[in-house]
Amino acid sequence: MPMIHVPATDGVTLELLRRRIVVVTGKLDSLTTADICERLLLLDEDKTAAITMHFSCTDAELDASSSLAATIEMLRSETTVIAIGAVERAALGVLAAAKVRRAHPHATFLLQDPVTHVQDSEVALAADVHHRQIASLHQRIATACGRDPASVADDMHAGLLLSAAEAVDCGLVHSLTSK
Repeated sequence: MPMIHVPATDGVTLELLRRRIVVVTGKLDSLTTADICERLLLLDEDKTAAITMHFSCTDAELDASSSLAATIEMLRSETTVIAIGAVERAALGVLAAAKVRRAHPHATFLLQDPVTHVQDSEVALAADVHHRQIASLHQRIATACGRDPASVADDMHAGLLLSAAEAVDCGLVHSLTSK
């Protein structure tokens, strides 16, 4: 029988997982995303109960956030993502992927296209990959908000900063948490 890998963790994290809560803060890179996806997939085995992710991220790699968003979209369990602080750039795709999106009243949302850093020899390929990922991010946010992808792209290019209340108004989150 295959073993399920659960990373070593502290008692608080284990208790949160028992309650079907995942907390994601800090930099979102490929290693962090792999760990989060493992936890979500493990929780999704019991597809009868909802999963809640408390989320704040100002530094997300586009590949990592796209992978996490795709995982959230394929979960069978109802998944709620609650913005507990700043959610910026590529991390917005993770929020947009959730079936239920909420925000603490003090949360902020920076709609701005993420940038890529590549070597000169890889520019053409990286630019094409980056363009496709950005288009996917815009589409994911547009779908979540019920907006046209072109208008989302305009907001992202402009670097629009939204308060939690403004994020509700534009459809990025469904509701605010109680104070």
